[in-house]
Amino acid sequence: MFKGFLGPVLALALFTGPALAGSPWKTWVVDEAVPGDLAVGRIWSVGSQSFVSASAMLADLRTARFVLAGEVHDNPVHHQLQGWIVDKLASGTGLHLVVEMLSADQAPALESFARLPDRTPDSLAETVDWQNSGWPDFDIYAPVFEAALAGGAVLAHGLPGRAATRAVSRAGFDALDQGLLESLRLSVPLSTKADEALKAEIQSAHCDLLPVAALPNMAAVQRYRDAYLADALRQTPDTGPAVLIAGNGHVRRDLGVPLYLQAADGRVLAVLMREVDPEMTRDEAVAALSDSPADYVWLTPAIERPDPCAALRERFGKTAPAPVDTD
Repeated sequence: MFKGFLGPVLALALFTGPALAGSPWKTWVVDEAVPGDLAVGRIWSVGSQSFVSASAMLADLRTARFVLAGEVHDNPVHHQLQGWIVDKLASGTGLHLVVEMLSADQAPALESFARLPDRTPDSLAETVDWQNSGWPDFDIYAPVFEAALAGGAVLAHGLPGRAATRAVSRAGFDALDQGLLESLRLSVPLSTKADEALKAEIQSAHCDLLPVAALPNMAAVQRYRDAYLADALRQTPDTGPAVLIAGNGHVRRDLGVPLYLQAADGRVLAVLMREVDPEMTRDEAVAALSDSPADYVWLTPAIERPDPCAALRERFGKTAPAPVDTD
């Protein structure tokens, strides 16, 4: 089965496992072929409605101004594959890397990191205080930053600060002034269809436990983050590509960051990392992938994790939960 785009909201807090040992992911991108009839490791091109090689996808990504690389946050293979994409796009191109896991609150720390004489993934983690950020262990994200730093990429934060996000979660877009709404391209409401779809995704990500009254502000938070990520991409110079590292919910074309990027901004290509049952066959995947909201979908093994819905039910008990931030 496919996993949802936003993913259970507690996945971050519940991640405790080590990086996936013995993963065959390198053979997927080196050998250009996935053995047998299984779906895992294959790349689906939504445009051509066919499976394509990693090199074919990469050739297309190199033509884009913005490359959006999705993930399920606690899946180590997703960060290995993101690292491969960054490595291939960064070499000599002046790449800028916009990172969802870094917020405006960490912008001063990022500036300090940029001035360090010896910039390494470990020094980045220490400078931005990753261990207290609430994201999964830095070790599984290290491949992304190793590739970025080795390729001379410039790092940029992707999300607004905690206080601003909390204000939107409580008051919706009334918490933002009109000028900011317009600059972030949030002044135009979503279509009814898109609005309902976004709220349905948020409800599903929260295990159908949210009160209906909480959904408008939750949707506002998600849109605020999407628009802020898009603006961070637009702020990068067009001397090279900009890559976004973010959850699949932000990367999807129908409801995420691409809604806030216009044709005049440059070509956008979105890559979703989708977890599948290791036993799913190629033919079964084809039947489920045709209308995926991305340009490419890279199929990876699902990892074992505790049931986040059980934890969420325990967290809130038998009463309806109060509104919380989504990813």
